[in-house]
Amino acid sequence: MSDVTGQTFLPEAELKSLLQQGDVEEGKQLDVLLAMVEHIGTPDPVLRDKLIYTTFYRLIIEEDRLHTEVLKDLLDLSMDHLLMKGIGEEGTDSVFTRAFTTLLMALVLGRDKEADFLSEDKIQEAADITVEYLEQEQDVRGFVEEKGWAHSVAHAADMVDELVLNPKVDQDMFPVLLKALWEKVLVSHHAYIHDEDERLVVPILQMIWQGMDEGEVITLVEKLPEMLEKQKAELEEEAYWTLFFNVKTFSKTFYMKLEDYPTLSKLRDAIDRVLKELN
Repeated sequence: MSDVTGQTFLPEAELKSLLQQGDVEEGKQLDVLLAMVEHIGTPDPVLRDKLIYTTFYRLIIEEDRLHTEVLKDLLDLSMDHLLMKGIGEEGTDSVFTRAFTTLLMALVLGRDKEADFLSEDKIQEAADITVEYLEQEQDVRGFVEEKGWAHSVAHAADMVDELVLNPKVDQDMFPVLLKALWEKVLVSHHAYIHDEDERLVVPILQMIWQGMDEGEVITLVEKLPEMLEKQKAELEEEAYWTLFFNVKTFSKTFYMKLEDYPTLSKLRDAIDRVLKELN
């Protein structure tokens, strides 16, 4: 499956019809799988989200029907050809390929927790390219009219969560992943209104559960008021208030999430102090 150069793929309409029928006959399974990879970023929301992603989830997680060598190939194709496709673009359909590739990678990593088929080097490669992707992704739209969910930030957060849960990821990588996620909170060109804040909090908390010092997060939290003050002088008014909204929404969500975790009282107190400064 690794060498797909010159491959002729099923067209979208035929793939959609086959997936809507349910189980694919045995002779067409490889063709369908390759077409799912090829069309993973289609702007058709039914094919992309309801059929391709859902089918990948069923085959990889629910039914464990894909051989580990196929899963390795899917991860390699994702990292080598799909994840950075059109990176840096804003408002184009390429975001769907990137955003849904992170979900596919997360599925493969999730299966690896059970089947242990990926090497530590491959896991590290996935972590490195995830950081690179987060640093360069500019299209942070959530729901796109007529084309459905892009949700690049939320999907990337899900990917980071799977990395953090994988025991083969070196904990020294946690602060690097944290910083990459944190930068996605500090966005001034798009207001997060589709629960991106909820999804970003999850892997940050997971890093703490997996052994990262909560002080790493407290340091970032305590810098928020100073950062906002500086940005107020540098950004256009609308951009500043978009950034302010994103920071405050994220902080409120984080604060509420910590209500049930008394062992993280220092972090919650730090967020509380910041929220009082922002009021």
